Order: sequence, then C-alpha cells, then structure tokens
Amino acid sequence: MTHQAVEAAAEPCPKCGAAMAARRGRFGVFLACTRRPACDGARAPSTGVSCPRACGGEVVERRSQRGKTFFGCSTWPGCDFVSWDRPVGAPCPDCGGTWLVEVVSRRLGPALACPDKNCGYRRAVVGGTAGRDPSA
Repeated sequence: MTHQAVEAAAEPCPKCGAAMAARRGRFGVFLACTRRPACDGARAPSTGVSCPRACGGEVVERRSQRGKTFFGCSTWPGCDFVSWDRPVGAPCPDCGGTWLVEVVSRRLGPALACPDKNCGYRRAVVGGTAGRDPSA
C-alpha cells in the first residue's frame, strides 16, 4: 500500500535524523521518515501537550481497535495516561490544573473543561475550535 504525503514535519526522525513528513495511511495521519523504506521511523502526530503525569512524554493522537480516536502518552507502555477528550495545553483558571480538555455536549455544545471532577470549570467555545489553531 502506498501512503499519501500530506506535509513536512519540523522534527527529525528518531532513528536516522532525516526529516519527518506527515502521511495519510489507512488508519489516519502519522509521521514517517522521508527516507522510507530505507528507514522505518514512524510515530503518531503530537498534540503539542506534554503528558500530565510528568513522565517526559507528549500526548499523541491514537486509534482504538474499533477505530475511535483517543489520546495517550507517547512513552506508552511506560506511562498509562489516556483520555477520550482532546487535551489542550492551557492551565485551568479555577483550580490551577496543568491542562484542559475539549469536550462536546449535544446540549451545551463545544467547550473547554477541566478534567478534575472536583473543579467543574467549563468555558463555552464559539465555533467549535476549542483548543485548535484556527489557521490549521
């Protein structure tokens, strides 16, 4: 199967140091080495948020066995952090938590919320682009 190139990535390949490119495969977008197939360096795209468990990894987008998107730590299995909601690198203004998540409710619409159940912070987002870059 051939993979369709999407765009170049800023970070180098962890195996050979060559440039990485975003590619679209049958399971979605992933980063692959531009020297492929000579180098098989590949990884999931990062969300730009560091892991909330302070393990040194980043939160990356992944797919479950049934095809549902979830977010997990890039150092898995060393770190077992997972979230069904997209994390955003903004701190919670109420409790001081290190991150927020994008949530979508059928009744309330898109919002940024604190993942801490005791906090309860929630801010509505206009247009549904909660933590994403509008230029992307």
